[in-house]
Amino acid sequence: MNRAEIDSLIRKNIGQLALIACVVGILPHLMGFLPSLSKTLIDILIPFLHIGSPGVYFNFGDSTLLTGYNEYTGMHYNYMSLFFYGLILYGYYDFKKESGSNSKVLLFVFSIILISQLVGLLNFTLNFIFPSNWFFYDWITILYLISSVVWSYVSFVIVKSLIGEGALVKELKTTDGVLDKTEYSTELADGAGAIRTSINERLLHHIVDTILCATLCTSGAFYLLMDISLFGGWGMSENIMLVLLMLVGRFLYYPFFEAVFGTTPGKIITGSIVVKEDGSRLRLKDALGRTFSRIVPFEPFSFLGKSGGWHDKWTETKVVKGRFEERRENTVDNWDDF
Repeated sequence: MNRAEIDSLIRKNIGQLALIACVVGILPHLMGFLPSLSKTLIDILIPFLHIGSPGVYFNFGDSTLLTGYNEYTGMHYNYMSLFFYGLILYGYYDFKKESGSNSKVLLFVFSIILISQLVGLLNFTLNFIFPSNWFFYDWITILYLISSVVWSYVSFVIVKSLIGEGALVKELKTTDGVLDKTEYSTELADGAGAIRTSINERLLHHIVDTILCATLCTSGAFYLLMDISLFGGWGMSENIMLVLLMLVGRFLYYPFFEAVFGTTPGKIITGSIVVKEDGSRLRLKDALGRTFSRIVPFEPFSFLGKSGGWHDKWTETKVVKGRFEERRENTVDNWDDF
């Protein structure tokens, strides 16, 4: 089976893959609430459940704020992860109910799985280059690595498929002068008349993306930097450490999403995409410029003015309404094809 056939198989079974991700992801967390577990389950089944799971684990650095621990079973669980896997289940039923035309929830959750797995793969890579005294390779670690590669690829194909071409929503008036916002541009490069995302929606983007960046990327960044001599260890104040974590997290999160997909998980919620002022796609240098601009103190308050935010103005970019791809006609979602 070649790559095109694998991609086609993934696209045809988005719903089934979402259900699998939900079941194998949520089970280890739910087992953390059980009063007791047999030694066989703990020693054999639980590790394999973790290996097959998408492994989305929300936390900030090494904090235990979002986690719980069952001292009787030795199982950890994560409250935000439980909510996340429940959201996948909701997205699955919404996707199936609408025959695949309503895919925004699954697009959102698979984008989160993707960044979570990529941060994990980055950890694997750097700890291989700069060996840590807490990290070692054995057969279970290798299986984790293989699972992470598989989920990364599956998530990438699904996100790319559901985003599609990211056509711009156009402001067109009908013959009676009434504004019609249901038309879409066929060419992304034509930015004239594109509907800009509102300030309230931009605020929602900022909140959601900041939470995801802080709970996914900074947690990965903590373990990535914790014992790598290149960074001089953690001989620094807690405040400096938190600032460093947030900086690293942002540069893992924003440039990747905006340069590769033209959107972020927060923007997916409102159906928004990032483009250049002329409507053309962002390049990596544009995405990096937007991320550097976000570091400027009080930059979020720049959106209170009438001229728009600094990280838009300085990089000649804008956030506008886009159309994410609806299911294609040849997408059948049949278990027999999986």
